[in-house]
Amino acid sequence: MASHPFLPTWIRPNAVANVLLPDMAALEAFPLRTWSRITARCLRRAAADRLLHHGSVGGLPALREAIAAHASLTRGVKCTADQVVITAGTQQSLDLIARLVLDEGDRVWLEDPGYPAITALLRALGAQVIGVPVDEEGIDCAAGCRRARLAKLAYVTPSCQFPLGSTMSLQRRLDLLRWAGETGAVIVEDDYDSQLGFADRPLVALHSLDRTGCVVYSNSFSKMLFPSLRLGFFIAPERLVEPVTAARSVLQRFPPVLEQAVLAEFIGEGHMEQHMRRMRDLYTARLQALIEAVKRDIPDVMELAPVRSGLQIVGWLAKGIDDVEACHTAVDQLGIYSAPLSRFIIDRPLPPAMVLFPAATDVRTIARSVEQLGAFLRRLQTRNTAATA
Repeated sequence: MASHPFLPTWIRPNAVANVLLPDMAALEAFPLRTWSRITARCLRRAAADRLLHHGSVGGLPALREAIAAHASLTRGVKCTADQVVITAGTQQSLDLIARLVLDEGDRVWLEDPGYPAITALLRALGAQVIGVPVDEEGIDCAAGCRRARLAKLAYVTPSCQFPLGSTMSLQRRLDLLRWAGETGAVIVEDDYDSQLGFADRPLVALHSLDRTGCVVYSNSFSKMLFPSLRLGFFIAPERLVEPVTAARSVLQRFPPVLEQAVLAEFIGEGHMEQHMRRMRDLYTARLQALIEAVKRDIPDVMELAPVRSGLQIVGWLAKGIDDVEACHTAVDQLGIYSAPLSRFIIDRPLPPAMVLFPAATDVRTIARSVEQLGAFLRRLQTRNTAATA
């Protein structure tokens, strides 16, 4: 593991960014009073409800039942509570699944571009990472088959591709499922941000189309609620439930019980769905503010990619602007955070772009920051153009 760390090299260690922060929800809008009230209630009856004990290896039964019902209602995922496994988040979920299905040297499909922490994790486990191109319809299964048809696992983000923001088409979903069914591969569906769609109602989860038990559905509450909660889950196919439970008992043991109890009641009482509706409205307004500001103020140096869902958007840069330099300097000089798209690429060539994160920034600050960013990018372009003339 030490030889394959996840060190986000686009982050400047001494920079203080306070605008367009990544991997961050609008925490000021979280219903903290409701969460606190439920927490106090659970604490009052902690001894009677055995919340001070180790708990279950797979997670608190009440939370697993709540998640199974919620996933069925909102994402079309049909499962029993026994198939739900509580983890600390997506990384831990994937780590457990990969240890079960992969041997050292096995090939794995990853979306290219994609989340570099996933690449680092799988390489650390000894897997051979195969970058598969992504376009506006999602992962290109035909390209994956040409590169490594007999890959053992594919990690995909079909509802909201990270970082491009595209949604996998129905045909691509069927192609991916057909490939997995023919080869015996496992598909890990990371459904992060699936309930934060902007354009229209999202397609149901890939898992809902699975007829051969090849899809592991994974999600996290870090962005839906707040990141320090450190709770996520995956839904294992029935054939993997027993080996997953055995592996969990050795590798990760018991997730924290009190937080699970609070979350179970938060979901069961309908607060989760109410919160997600509010967040969709808020994030839509902030994303729209960013889109309008970029189109109005800086179309000469940045063009935003179309986006259907998610908490990030890609801004393609004009000629003469390097994305790594732009991101590093913007956070140093302006306190405006972004990530260079080049850092998410496995091996495919793409034009330079900045990945922007508007979710945790208010509308007025977004508009002001885009103006500052535009002036900065123009200076950068002028300097670089003059240097190469």
